[in-house]
Amino acid sequence: MPPAESIEYDGGRLTVRTGDSDAVVRYLLNNTGAHDVEVAANNLEEAFVTLTGDDAAPESTSITFEGDLV
Repeated sequence: MPPAESIEYDGGRLTVRTGDSDAVVRYLLNNTGAHDVEVAANNLEEAFVTLTGDDAAPESTSITFEGDLV
């Protein structure tokens, strides 16, 4: 799988935070049983912290899908 900032698995749902959502979605759809893929950009609070925080983090996107990791 392409590089990710974080990966969380919770009850059949996988959430991936990444700077390259296109590559992660492409990988998931072509190499796993992923379905119901949802891509969401950072929320307003995360954007504010990124812009004003001392430890500015790179922009990332969350990708959530349900399915089997095959």
